[in-house]
Amino acid sequence: MAERLTGCGAGEGQKTKTDRGRSKGASDVVVRGARAEDYPAVRELILSVWEDPDDELGIWDYTTANDPDLRPEHTRLVVTARRPVATATLLPRRVRTPRGWVPGAELTLVGCHPEHRGRGYGRAVVRDAFRFMASRGMAVAVFHGEPDFYLRLGCAPVFASVRTELEVVALGGELMGAGRPALAEAGEDDAPVLASLYADRVAVYPGSVARAPEAWVWRVRNRQFHSLFVLEDRRGYSFVSFGREGDGLLVREAAAVDERAARGLLGGLAREARRRGRSSVVLAVPFDNLLARLAFLLGAEKRLRPARTGFAAVTRWEPLLPAGYEVREGSPPEFGADGEVELRFEGRPLLRCRRSALTQLVMGYRSIDDLSLLGKCRPCPLPERERSMLRGDFPVGFPHYSEAPYLFWL
Repeated sequence: MAERLTGCGAGEGQKTKTDRGRSKGASDVVVRGARAEDYPAVRELILSVWEDPDDELGIWDYTTANDPDLRPEHTRLVVTARRPVATATLLPRRVRTPRGWVPGAELTLVGCHPEHRGRGYGRAVVRDAFRFMASRGMAVAVFHGEPDFYLRLGCAPVFASVRTELEVVALGGELMGAGRPALAEAGEDDAPVLASLYADRVAVYPGSVARAPEAWVWRVRNRQFHSLFVLEDRRGYSFVSFGREGDGLLVREAAAVDERAARGLLGGLAREARRRGRSSVVLAVPFDNLLARLAFLLGAEKRLRPARTGFAAVTRWEPLLPAGYEVREGSPPEFGADGEVELRFEGRPLLRCRRSALTQLVMGYRSIDDLSLLGKCRPCPLPERERSMLRGDFPVGFPHYSEAPYLFWL
C-alpha cells in the first residue's frame, strides 16, 4: 500500500499533502515501492538527477537486467503528479557484521529530480527504504554518500579511508622479473574461483557484502576505467581502477591464497602500472591484507583517515547484538533521524547515545572507549564495570574494509 504523507515522513498507509505542497497547490505526494511499469520513468529520473549519469544509469540497467534478488518493490519512490521525483534502490545482500552474516542491503541510486529539491523528498525516500528493510527482516544497509545528508538521518560512517602506496621503482626484479605468475583479464569461467577467494580472504571484515559465484556478479561493466585481473594459476586476483588516484594504479580489492601468490600478484600489478605509465601501486585494502603487508615491508607509505563517506544504517538491532543485550528506542523506531537510543543488558540500562554512535559500536568501527572519549555516550564517564564489559562484548575491528564492495564492479 502506498502512503501519502505530511512533512515527507515515510511508511505505508496515510493520505495527506506535504506542508509545502499545501502552500503551493501541489498535488498529493505518495511514497511507495516501484512497480515494473515504473521502470522507464525511474530510468528517466536517473538521467535527470546526475549530470554525467553513465555510472548511475549503468548500475540501474545492469542490476535490473541481471540481479535475480532485485524486485520492483526494492526501489522506493516519491511520486507526485503520477511521476517519480525521488528514488532509492536497495540491492538485497547478506552483510558481514562482528556477529556474523545478517540479512541486509546495499543502498544505491538515491536522488531527487532537480525541480523538486528542497522539499524533503530525498529524506522521505531514504526513510521509507529503511522502514521497508526493517519490515522485510533486513538488519543493516551499507553504502557511500554525502556526509551532510546521511549524518542527519542517523547513519554512521564506518568505512575508513585506508591506503598503502608503493612506488613502482621500489619493486625490484625479484617481484617483477620472469618466472612469476602472469596477470590476465578474468573471464566468466573464473567466477567460481574468484567468489571463493573473495569469501575466504576479502569478505571477512564488517561491512563486506556476500557475493554469489554467478558470472554476472564478476563481470566488469566499465572496462575503460576498471579491470579485473587474475593470476594465471588462479591463486590471486585484483580489481583495479585507472585514473582515480593521481598517478597511481588504484587496487580497490585484492586477494591472494598465500605469500607466494601475494608476491606474484603485487609484482604483476607493478608491471601493469609500469605498462600504463603509472609511478605507484596504491592499495585500498585493509592493512592486514597480504598485499598491503608485503608492500609495507618493501617500503610503502600507509595512510589512514577516519570514515567519512562510507556508511552503515541499522534497521534491526537484534541480529547485531550479543546475547543478553537489547536496544530501547521510540515506538515505532524513528528511522531517518539520529535520535537517542538506550543499550540494555539483561534489562539493565547501560548507556544512552545517538543511533549513529551505537551503530559504530555494534559494527566494530569504534570502541566504547572511543565513544566515551568523543563524549558520545551517557553516563560520561562510563563506570569501569560497564566499560570493561562493553569492551569485551563489542571489540573494535578498526581499520577494516575501506570501501563497501560490489558497486565499483559496475
